[in-house]
Amino acid sequence: MPFVQFEHLRHSHLRLMYSDAVVSFNLASNVTVGEIARTLDEFSNERHGSPLAIDIIIKRPSAGLG
Repeated sequence: MPFVQFEHLRHSHLRLMYSDAVVSFNLASNVTVGEIARTLDEFSNERHGSPLAIDIIIKRPSAGLG
């Protein structure tokens, strides 16, 4: 699995790691924990299994990134 340096990501990010794949999503800046939970539930049900690992990166808005 490739190494990702999270400090270089410009957006909030969700990454799901399965035994056979890694799936990544950008997240809205106003995402809620409930929305993340629903996404995890729906996506895991579609794949017929639970992810082995989950990374959730919430980027705080800062000046100049607009």
